[in-house]
Amino acid sequence: MNLFFFLKLWVLIKIISAIFRIYQRNSNYIGDFLNISAQLDLYQRLLRYIDLSTKSDNKKEAAPINMMEQPPIFMLLYSFSVLFFL
Repeated sequence: MNLFFFLKLWVLIKIISAIFRIYQRNSNYIGDFLNISAQLDLYQRLLRYIDLSTKSDNKKEAAPINMMEQPPIFMLLYSFSVLFFL
């Protein structure tokens, strides 16, 4: 076996151990999925009212938000809210 293989293996072990340390430190927040999903609902409602490009006129409801086609600002808001609770 060559040195490059052992170097990649060492880096992989370091990454996995860092992930386990983060999980152990934040295990009580990781199980707090209901609060995070409630925040996600609030952001979706907010964007439904802000996103005027999907409305043809003021009386119609905005189209439902598809999670796979989110604008970047939504993902930023969600990631900041998750980081706030970690």
